[in-house]
This record gives sequence, structure tokens and C-alpha cells, in this order.
Amino acid sequence: MSVHELFQTTHELPPHERYTEKLSPGSSHAWALATLRALPRLGNLLDIGPGSGIIAQHLYPRERPPHPASESGNESPTIPHMVAVEPDRSSWDHLTPLYPRLVADIDDLPAEERFDTVLLLDVLEHVVTPGQLLASAVVRLKPEGHLLVSVPNIAHIAIRLVLLAGFFPRMAKGPLDRTHLHFFTRTTIRSLLASCSDLEILTEWSSIAPLELLLPPSIRQTTECTWFWRLTRRLHIELARLLPGFFGYQILFLLRKRSKSGNQNS
Repeated sequence: MSVHELFQTTHELPPHERYTEKLSPGSSHAWALATLRALPRLGNLLDIGPGSGIIAQHLYPRERPPHPASESGNESPTIPHMVAVEPDRSSWDHLTPLYPRLVADIDDLPAEERFDTVLLLDVLEHVVTPGQLLASAVVRLKPEGHLLVSVPNIAHIAIRLVLLAGFFPRMAKGPLDRTHLHFFTRTTIRSLLASCSDLEILTEWSSIAPLELLLPPSIRQTTECTWFWRLTRRLHIELARLLPGFFGYQILFLLRKRSKSGNQNS
């Protein structure tokens, strides 16, 4: 089954318009960027389901050298050694200036091509068979390469309260996004990752709900600078760290692919 068949495509807006950046402390994007920058070797990177290209926009400094001129003759400030898999071609015009290469399916890549780093950020919940997509991503990862995975936590306390009240609303985004085909808890995502014997979990973390996005843009920046908002966010981060099953908005993993020798010894 190809990624074209795996991905849900009946959503209202293309990915680059639906998913906005969340870079405040405690957010999944802040975690992903900090984690990638801390890796000993980033190398070639495969971004599966890049959304609006947030990782591409922020991972490298703005003074990075531009990608070679395109067929139109215009230089595009793309990121070297970065490939995106995006089956929704309506997002390609937005993503093309950010990625040196775009493909619609993992199988469109050369069979022998491998990557040092692979991203599956808020993707597995959108596919029919997440285990199959995970396995395809691991195949593309070099031994000792790193994989970043994030999924929404359906057991977040807000969802528990909604269910307790007898509702299960489907929304435009968030854990109850109407395009989600699977819903993960810490237990179920850990079980899925454990099904890939080549992977080992290095770190697990939990993001917090992006409450700042509920504020009108005109007052968001001012509110985020207040001591009360910073204190509330810090408390929220600590609660997510201590009780991730209740207060974790997303479940985030840094994993490594075991070397062949490691598999033989295990």
C-alpha cells in the first residue's frame, strides 16, 4: 500500500494551511527543533508529512547558502540534504521553496537511498496502517540513524473530561482532528514503536496544549510576555513531565535505529 493510499485526503484545507507553527516553550515544534540541533549528526534528513514546512523554515540559519537555481532561473533558499514526502500536491507550491526535493510517496525515492534522520511528526494518526508507514520509515533510516515521532495524546485530561460528559467532537485540528484515523495513548504508541525491533527509544517527552493559539493574534504576544502566563506555562510543563498520561498534549519520542551488530548481539 502506497502513502497515497495510506493518507487520509478528504480534509477541508491542504496541510500547509491547516497546521500552524507552535514554537513556544513546551510545544512539539520547539522540542523537535531543539532535539534535531542537539543530534551529533543531522546528515541527510527525510521529513515525512511536512505540513507547512515548519521544520524546514527554522532548522537552518537564514544565511544558509541557497539551493542551485531552479528551472525558472530563480534561486530558492532551500535546505541542503533535506527531502520531504508530501502526498497532497496542493501543498507543493508552498513547500518547493523550502525543500531541495519533494516526492509524493516514499517509494518514489531511489530504492537504495538512506537517511541519517527521519521525521514522523504528527503523521501516524493520519494513516490507515501506521505500523506499515513506521516500518517504511525505519527501512529508510541508516543504522545508528535517528527517528523523531510525535502523536497526539487521546488520553489528555481535556479529552477525558469531554468523554466523561458524553461527547466525542471532531474538530479542525488537535487530538480530535476529524482527519485522524487512529488515536494513541502512551501505551499504544509505545506498543507500536516496540513492534519495530530495529528501534530503541532514547528519550520520551510530552508537549503541552498550545493555549496561546486560543488568544486573538492582536493580544497574543502581549499576553505571553506577562509573568502570570509564563508561570502558568511553566506549571503546565511540569505537570506534563510528572503526569504525561494526563497532561501531555502530544507524546514525543527520539529513537535510534540499532546497528546490524547490535541486532545480532540482542
